Amino acid sequence: MKVFLFAHSGGNVWTYSRLFSSVEGHEFIPVELPGNVSRFRDKLPNNFEGYLETAYQIIMQKVDYDEEIALFGHSFGGYLLYDLSLMLVPRVKRVIISCSTPFHRYTLPPESIDYSSLYNFPVKPDKKIVEVFNPIIRHKIELIDAYKERFSCNSDIKLSDTKATLIYASDDIMTGYIYEWSKYFGEGNCEIIKFDGGHFYWMETEENKKKLCRLIAERLKN
Repeated sequence: MKVFLFAHSGGNVWTYSRLFSSVEGHEFIPVELPGNVSRFRDKLPNNFEGYLETAYQIIMQKVDYDEEIALFGHSFGGYLLYDLSLMLVPRVKRVIISCSTPFHRYTLPPESIDYSSLYNFPVKPDKKIVEVFNPIIRHKIELIDAYKERFSCNSDIKLSDTKATLIYASDDIMTGYIYEWSKYFGEGNCEIIKFDGGHFYWMETEENKKKLCRLIAERLKN
């Protein structure tokens, strides 16, 4: 099965494909969006829908008409998966949303001179890197905040029939109410998985990395 990967804001999506390199029998495909490391010079979409459309077009160029796929997204990447699961019906058999607060519960984080510190990124980036990616991260944060207005009334949320694995981390203060993604996918389609650690939990311990890879391998069987 092809698994399309979506990174956090300003992230290098290719690190996700390397992360899952030990998971056999599947093809992990990084989706490079404007603002990711490899496309940081690209013009950024003016709204969240622009990112969705870009992601949709990239996926459609890589799949056959009746091919089953899965989606993995962390942080900003996770926010793309609900809409993509609807746009790509019936291809998407599972989404794995990692450390993304449901839209209707999203709270705009405070402005920061270094978002890598706010989200407890394990590796301290160079000052020049922070200066390049901080505006990109803030841009995406504000687009999520604007897009959440679509879901201010829970009764208007269209249910996706896709199975959803919802991951949260015990020390991640930037993510909450993960269980309320069930309003988007239905309680019967959702499972919640806890990891020890912060927002980038798999980078903190080798055990977390192995646990995530095992989880992905098991869920792609079902």
